[in-house]
Amino acid sequence: MLGAMRPHGTPAQLEKRRRHAIQLLQAGKTLSAVARALSASVSSVFRWWQAYRQNGLRALRAKPTPG
Repeated sequence: MLGAMRPHGTPAQLEKRRRHAIQLLQAGKTLSAVARALSASVSSVFRWWQAYRQNGLRALRAKPTPG
């Protein structure tokens, strides 16, 4: 996928970022406001939200890095 880059940070830091996104969304922030606040794409924030709604906090856990 062209242009796709994993953000910098440890898996724990990235998981914390995803959890923060969910907290902001639950507080009433829009997808675009959360994306701007966390320097993430709107599509990523939406994907995190969908995963959280389907599987709870465990869906936000860091996945092993391929390779």
